[in-house]
Amino acid sequence: MRKAEGMRQKSRGGCITCKKSKIKCDEAKPKCSVCTNRGIECGGYIKIFKFKEVKSTVGKRGKKINLAEREDVLAPQLEDGTLTQQFNKAAQSITGRTYKQLALEQHLAKRGKNPMLATELDGLLRRFRVDSFEKLAMNSERYFQVRDFMFSSTYSPFDQTQFVLNTFDTATGNVLCVYESQGLNPWKTQFLPLIKEYPILVDLIGMIVCRHLCAKHPELNATGFDYKVRACLQLSQGIKDKKLSNDICLASCFLLSLDELWDAKPHLDLSHLSVLSYFVNRRLSSPNQDPRFNFIISAWQYMRVISRATFLNPNLAFNTSDPNMLLCDGLEMDHILGMCQELFGLLDKVMDLLYQVKDLPESVYPGTVVKQAEALQQRLINWTPPPADLSSWSDKEIHDQMQAAEAHRHSSLLLLQKVFPQIKPHMRPTKLASIIKSHISSIKITSGSVVPIMVFPLFISSCEAFAFEDRAWYKMMWRAVFEATCSSNFLPVMDVVEEVWRRKDELLIHYKSQNLLLEFDDHLIGGFKSYANWHQIIQDWKIDLFVG
Repeated sequence: MRKAEGMRQKSRGGCITCKKSKIKCDEAKPKCSVCTNRGIECGGYIKIFKFKEVKSTVGKRGKKINLAEREDVLAPQLEDGTLTQQFNKAAQSITGRTYKQLALEQHLAKRGKNPMLATELDGLLRRFRVDSFEKLAMNSERYFQVRDFMFSSTYSPFDQTQFVLNTFDTATGNVLCVYESQGLNPWKTQFLPLIKEYPILVDLIGMIVCRHLCAKHPELNATGFDYKVRACLQLSQGIKDKKLSNDICLASCFLLSLDELWDAKPHLDLSHLSVLSYFVNRRLSSPNQDPRFNFIISAWQYMRVISRATFLNPNLAFNTSDPNMLLCDGLEMDHILGMCQELFGLLDKVMDLLYQVKDLPESVYPGTVVKQAEALQQRLINWTPPPADLSSWSDKEIHDQMQAAEAHRHSSLLLLQKVFPQIKPHMRPTKLASIIKSHISSIKITSGSVVPIMVFPLFISSCEAFAFEDRAWYKMMWRAVFEATCSSNFLPVMDVVEEVWRRKDELLIHYKSQNLLLEFDDHLIGGFKSYANWHQIIQDWKIDLFVG
């Protein structure tokens, strides 16, 4: 039966929080009552600007126009510097924006795009533009040719390829490496120069830059998806034709995996991360290894172990006869893992034990597994930073990496105690969480470089917060982490942490009503198989969470 005309069509909207949790939202403004009733902060509503797309009435594709010959409002040919200053002064006095910004807004509006992007684009490019990129773009006309542009199918004021490469060089690349020095970051010194030889890397970089920025600039999602499709097609064809080396396939699958894990959607595809193990095995078994790709092994180790910790996916396990083969920088501080190289190997072993007992009641854990857990706990207790020549590192870098390593060590101990109540605790969970917090708080977040390596300890310790002041501090830290990295995957993490707090408070009230007074960190309250544990919440909400 046809619906009556004028009947209100059901909205497909909803607040950000309800959408993430896949819960029906009542769409109340300014905050939905569903979030209010759940006792969590409503994320608000996404504003979508819709502009009518101007389409040509001519059926055929128009002839491309040379940008250099095109007279456009975006490139006013003002010879007189005084006249330009007067234009800018007049524009700012009337609108608060420069003449160039107004011209950019007009250009975007003419092509059916949101003119508000002008201010964001101008700010982004002013922030990310550096002289070093000009050297990168020099003598590479073949791969830097203008193919598409960022926000228009025909023209844009900025070369899209240069934009993403510049952004990777000055922003995204910093998040992927613990080195603050530009000359030591392998993503910039070893990976970027390869784009001249392998065009697929341009699309991969464009994909990961768009994913990095889309947390604050969601309009880049579509562009990032286009990059991803082209990269996947080139990777598939390259493997089929055997034109891509194993190391390029390794780097490609790593960035495709990272693109997936940095997304904030509830369910993630781990196929590329699983395939990575195949290319890693091939590299480790090869007698001739290109040293330029050593850092990719460390990056893969970080991604795989952190994914195992939250996804509990057995397909991410990796066995090697010599674990030291994964320590790519030997005794020196690792490009990706800092001083945590050996600690990530130990955390990986914790995950191996966890898989063996995750479906068993705690009362029937095998004795051999418990003994292995005790031995692993002792290794974590006795761990010390590896000896290394740190002369090329600043005092701040050494301090930050030492604090991050200690935070990882204590978070691994805390996780092990949560899973195995049979072993004698090294410290109470609240004490371990307090130590982790102390290490994290001593790290000054000045850039995204050191932040990712401290995210997992931050998550583990956040779940142990009880006092109002501690919880407020962790909320502040998660906001700071998001601002420093702009990674979308951190957005749902705080929702899980707050749900842990809510459930623990609920359990304390429940046990108190049963005349059973428990501490906030009691195993009944926060054990790995407790109703209030973060792992249980992830399962209840049916979401995938990457905490890294």
